Amino acid sequence: VYHDHYVTYHLDLDIDGTNNSFVKNVITAKRNTGDPATGGADTPRRSYWTVRREVAETEADGQVDVDAGPADLLFVNPGKKTRLGNEVGYRLIPAGATAASVLADDDYPQRRASYTKKQVRVTPYSKPEKWAPGLYADQSTGDDGLAAWSGRNRGIRDEDLVLWYTLGLHHI
Repeated sequence: VYHDHYVTYHLDLDIDGTNNSFVKNVITAKRNTGDPATGGADTPRRSYWTVRREVAETEADGQVDVDAGPADLLFVNPGKKTRLGNEVGYRLIPAGATAASVLADDDYPQRRASYTKKQVRVTPYSKPEKWAPGLYADQSTGDDGLAAWSGRNRGIRDEDLVLWYTLGLHHI
């Protein structure tokens, strides 16, 4: 019988205080035209990559499918700097078991485990929000859990943040 395994980590991040932010540094490829008149550079290189920094404002911005493309995921305290001038923080480096659910959203087990559609979710800290599937996972209808909480789309910039990191694998 085909099935999935998921483990969700609930990490209350207090990075040198509780005013923290989630940053996605999205890696994007650029084409070099070779013509300085069009913004290119006169070089034999025809492509390069650069980084677009995105500071998540809301919980919707804090949901990530790690297989969607390369990105550097950071949790920082923008008010605190290192000796080199960088924001203090942690980097999440996803690897290995990064499978997300492939079930239909209206399927009974998927309603109960709807948080498995994204590997990374960031929410503001809330004491009752402790278990990704909700308080009574076996009796859940999907309305009390991580997906429902993060669906409120609360603000997460400069807040006391929680990182929810879901590892998964498809077991064949």
